[in-house]
Amino acid sequence: LAHQIGCEPAKSIKALIGECGTIWLSLKDASGRAVIAFLEEHQSSLVGQGKILIETSDPYLEGRPPPPPHESAMTFHAETLRTMGDDTTSWATAYKSITSTSVVAGKKQPTEMCGDSRAKAVLRACIERDGWEAVDCGGLDKAPLLEPRGPKRVKHKRIAEYDRGGK
Repeated sequence: LAHQIGCEPAKSIKALIGECGTIWLSLKDASGRAVIAFLEEHQSSLVGQGKILIETSDPYLEGRPPPPPHESAMTFHAETLRTMGDDTTSWATAYKSITSTSVVAGKKQPTEMCGDSRAKAVLRACIERDGWEAVDCGGLDKAPLLEPRGPKRVKHKRIAEYDRGGK
């Protein structure tokens, strides 16, 4: 693929992580630990490197909620990286309420997002570049509100309006 789009392929996943400032974490496996495994395996390429991590997993929809006291995948994964000694990574999440059917059909709709300001700026630019509407729900502490089927899920009023047929 790299050659097809005019780029040189990375020598390794580690090299690719080193080159990227922003990494999308949309990893799934049967255990529900794919993101944790990624963070552990690539700890030396992440910790202290000031990366932006975009977390898009849906643990409640997959039947594997994060362990207590966490009520969102993003806060669980951010805390995991902090326990590895990192305080430089920025985090954001979005696309939690958008199904693959909507994406395939080109159904551009609002998507809730939250995170720290640095990561949200990058995420907002990506969302809007692709023709979606970014709905800012606040900081990392608001992540549980975005988790579909999560215990604290609260739809943003813009999402509720869209769901009722509003544009």
